[in-house]
Amino acid sequence: MGVTEDIPQGSDRDDIYMNTGSKRHRDTSGYGGTVICREDIVALSTTLSDSKVCVRGVSLANTLARRRVNGWTLSECTISDLTGATLSDCTLEGCNLNRCNMSGMTLINCVFKRCNLTGVVDTAGATLVDVTLQGCDTSDMTLQGIVVSGVNTGLPYTDKTNRDLTYGDLDGHDISTWD
Repeated sequence: MGVTEDIPQGSDRDDIYMNTGSKRHRDTSGYGGTVICREDIVALSTTLSDSKVCVRGVSLANTLARRRVNGWTLSECTISDLTGATLSDCTLEGCNLNRCNMSGMTLINCVFKRCNLTGVVDTAGATLVDVTLQGCDTSDMTLQGIVVSGVNTGLPYTDKTNRDLTYGDLDGHDISTWD
């Protein structure tokens, strides 16, 4: 049986709805809907089956810290803390992660599109596996103390560990900071 949130008539939140099944609030509809309320995000992030969730325009602050989410799309959200979070198969579009704390975070097969990642410097203990940054602002972003594996594109550095380098590989790169 699905549950639909009661919205007062004339409210601008008429696109929020969650179909939940059982006391665990698992999405059983196959369609996650659009969530624009932080409280719904907390409930959804504690479920076992939380894929196909779309979160739009929410100021998440530290809501996802130390949580595990799979298959979510975050659009136009503001995130300040992802400490210890695990995001897998997620897409972040137009999100503001300016100075976001990403220590101990794990990203697996995630795509960031047009996100603001400026000033992100706290990344110690983070793990990036098959992460793509497309059109993101990575000014003053520093990735230190992280584990990188798989195919990662658009990161604010060029990983040339254990690879044969040619002049073409080095052309246009500042290698003065490399080990």
